[in-house]
Amino acid sequence: PADKPIEPADVIVVLAGGYERTLYAADLYNQGYAPKVWVSRSARENISLQLAKLDISLPREEDIHREILLRKNVPSNAIEFFGEGSVSTAEEAHVLRSKISNAKLRLIIVSSPAHLRRAGLITSNALRGTGISTQMLPTPYENFDPQWWRDQGSARMVVLEIAKLIYYLTGGQFYSSKR
Repeated sequence: PADKPIEPADVIVVLAGGYERTLYAADLYNQGYAPKVWVSRSARENISLQLAKLDISLPREEDIHREILLRKNVPSNAIEFFGEGSVSTAEEAHVLRSKISNAKLRLIIVSSPAHLRRAGLITSNALRGTGISTQMLPTPYENFDPQWWRDQGSARMVVLEIAKLIYYLTGGQFYSSKR
């Protein structure tokens, strides 16, 4: 529930998908909720790879995430990246489980409001039996109308999330070739 207080944690985890998530992770760090921020390293978009062939370079997402955190006063020694080009929430969750191994950590996982339910389901399934506890928090920086059917952007996110949830619940999971 939205009115549930945020519990202190060992790590704030930022799932790939939007810089709004990183903005909120920095806020949580600066409010003292955790001493570390881990950011998922997502796969590069195809357009970045195509432009690189033309010797046009776009900044890597991880460089932008790092810059956001640094500019919002998160020290570099508190920032860590995990994964090597994850292509899905399922892959992020499995990489996170591998990274944590047997540690009993408390995680705050930041995602978008529309993504939160599916991300929570996938993460809890991936971390089942580990003793790792998670809190799922939606970033307040993303424009998401709770009456999503009235807003085109919010409706697009909800429809996409429903499709992705159905895919996951029927056994579908995307993984990069690195797995």
